[in-house]
Amino acid sequence: MTLPIHPFVKDYCHFYGISPAQLAPNFWYCFAGAWILWSQKFDMELSLDEFRFMYKLCHVAKCDGWYFLSGHGRAQPRFGKLILGIPSSSHGWKPMFFMIRGPFNFYPNDRQPRQRQVQAAFGNMINQDRPKFSGNSLARIAEAFSYSSKVRHTDTLLTKENLRTAGLILDLPNPSDLDVVHSYFHLSDEGNDFSRRFVELRIVFS
Repeated sequence: MTLPIHPFVKDYCHFYGISPAQLAPNFWYCFAGAWILWSQKFDMELSLDEFRFMYKLCHVAKCDGWYFLSGHGRAQPRFGKLILGIPSSSHGWKPMFFMIRGPFNFYPNDRQPRQRQVQAAFGNMINQDRPKFSGNSLARIAEAFSYSSKVRHTDTLLTKENLRTAGLILDLPNPSDLDVVHSYFHLSDEGNDFSRRFVELRIVFS
């Protein structure tokens, strides 16, 4: 994942009423892989409905509040797994990760930074019907699944170059230049506190 939170992830979590922190690692593999595949092969952004058509959000068994992605199984007999090379299990992943808090609503390429907010508190998933597709959208999804296993593998898709080109790795501005920081994150004077904390974050991770 990248910070600030990508607009697609904000929309996805808002749709289901959950926080990004509730998503298991396989979500980030699937999202990043599909986002890059759509960018490379179709020269367009992956839509929320297309992603939901290919993957369903499921509760982690015996672990309230956590969710992972799965295919639609018998409801989707034409397709298998889109993104390949994802670990079959992520049991025990939580101790290897940490929570971070910050002003992560301001994504530089977000066309609606004020409307798209990151939900910080844990929520319960709002069940939603799977979208129905026909015509061009369904043909595009079918084409994506038709690509070779190498093309759809995480080793091919999730390279640093691909992640940066797709906007999933950000080249952040120099934190000492607050005017550039304000412009980069679409901030007004009310973003002064964000700028200060952005500098602090850069110091922590440098």
